[in-house]
Amino acid sequence: METGRTRLATGSYTWIDDQGREVFVRNAALLVAGRYHLVIVIGPEARRDEVQAHHAHVLDTYRPTT
Repeated sequence: METGRTRLATGSYTWIDDQGREVFVRNAALLVAGRYHLVIVIGPEARRDEVQAHHAHVLDTYRPTT
């Protein structure tokens, strides 16, 4: 995906951590001026909606520097 002049790939996944808890991750990789920037938010699967909302907010306000 491209937003303006920034290339962006997003994804999400879950896993069981070493304590048996289900973890949810939302991430984005941005390619800016030939360098990758990662925006990652991790939280409990039970709070997936909150993790996604927080990730969206961080991604909307993230301003990479070169």
